[in-house]
Parts: sequence; C-alpha cells; structure tokens
Amino acid sequence: MWKGFGQKRIFWGISRHRSIPKEEQSPPKRLLEWIKQRMIRCADLFFAYTPGEKEWLIAHGWPEDRVISLNNTIDTLALRRDYLALKDKRGAVRSELGVSDRHVLIYVGRLIQGKRVEFLLDSFRRWQAVDPMATLFVSGGGDFGNKLESLAKEAFPEGTVHYFGALPDAELSRILLASDVYVIPGRVGLAPLTAMCFDLPVVAFDLPIHSPEIEYLTPENSVILPASTTPEEFAEQLPKIFEQFSDPARRAKIYPSIAHLTMEAMVDRFIEGIERVFALDRKA
Repeated sequence: MWKGFGQKRIFWGISRHRSIPKEEQSPPKRLLEWIKQRMIRCADLFFAYTPGEKEWLIAHGWPEDRVISLNNTIDTLALRRDYLALKDKRGAVRSELGVSDRHVLIYVGRLIQGKRVEFLLDSFRRWQAVDPMATLFVSGGGDFGNKLESLAKEAFPEGTVHYFGALPDAELSRILLASDVYVIPGRVGLAPLTAMCFDLPVVAFDLPIHSPEIEYLTPENSVILPASTTPEEFAEQLPKIFEQFSDPARRAKIYPSIAHLTMEAMVDRFIEGIERVFALDRKA
C-alpha cells in the first residue's frame, strides 16, 4: 500500500526467531513468525545484523542488492581506549583484588533463568577442586544474585568466587582487566565484543539459541564447546583453555579479529542503505 504513495520501507532486525528452535515454538509463535516473514518481504531493503544473516536472506529469496549487512556492534573503539588506558595497571588491579597469582574466569550478564548460571557454578566447583588457584568473577543483576552471593560464602572456599553485582562501566573495566578468560554459558549476543576489547578470549557453547553475533566468535578469539558439554567436561577443558591463551602472541590476535566491528563502520553501512533505497526510483 505504501508503495502507491511513493513511500519506502526498510526492515532492520533479525531474519527469523533464533532464541527458540522452530520445533519448540508454540502455534501462536509460529503464526507470528509466518506473519513477520510475509511483512518483511514487502520492504524495499533489509538491514541484516551480520554477514551470516545476509547470506540466509539471499538463500531464501531476497535479491542481493536489497540486503546490507550492518555488522551490528557496540562502541568497540571507546572500549578499546578504556582498556589501553588501564592496561599497564593490570598487575596492580589484580593485587588489589587479591588475585595476583590466580586463574580468573569471568562471567558478566544477567543472573536469571536461561543464562545457565547453575551450570557455570557446578563447572567451577569441579575445576576449583583440582585447581586451588581457580577464581570466578561474576557481575550482573537478577533474581539469582542473592542466591549466588550466599553460595559464594557458603559453598566455595573463601576468596574463590567474587560476586560484584551490577557494576558501572568504570568498575566493570577494572574486573575485566584483572581477568584471564571470559565465559558465556548461555545465549551469546554482543557481550563477547566487550571481552575482546580487553584482550579476553571467550568461551561459549554451541547452543541453538544464539543471536546472529555468534558468528563474530572465531578460533582467533574464542573456544566454542559442544552444547552437550557437561560440567565435568567443562571443568576438564578450562585448564587447557587457560594454557591455550596464556601465550601473549595468541592473545594479541583477539582484538584484531573484531577491530573492524566499529560503530563508525556500522553507520557508514546504514547511510549506504538509505542512499540505495532512494536510488531505486532513479533505476526504475
């Protein structure tokens, strides 16, 4: 209808429902997804979050010149500046936090159902039992926060689990600086980019619920374990992962692997898309 009035429509979003596998979606959810697919096909252009999203759209009938990959991101340049300003203080910050000689695994995210926090704690308990230097940092808010705070005091050796709650950016930067490996036990979104700006490798799991940004994880910057990984298996893998990224040359490859994912580049692609839509009439 809007095309009759000379209006243009651009769809910016995710091509399909990713957080719930199709076979597990309820009938109303499947109906909404069907409606969404029909609606987006009426658009003049699709801003895809990632190159993988663009490929999926083209494979499902979208003309290639009507899809632009934005490379959805956060302000990685600002985060990298924060890290570089703090980098030389890493030893001092680790000393202040009492983790100078420890192996620090960090989780930053909401402490709610579906984030697999229980899986993380079970895995850490098993790892800590064989490595007394193992330490877990947790930052985030949510219903599980109070329980985690109690568990940190009652179920783990003193000083091995540090629960910081939800932190402002400046304080979060300090605990990221003091950490060694960043873990995401559940759904992956944009969080890995923050870790990588601080030269932290990411550990994730091959779950069917990830956001499109999962494709930013590569062998240069992360380890993706099978979805079937048990707490025992994860605990066994952690020493190997820490050893793998203890090499400064290996760690130096992390940030360059995502350095192209800037807000500036994303804005340029957005402008390109707007200009492309306005050019459609001139081509007609």
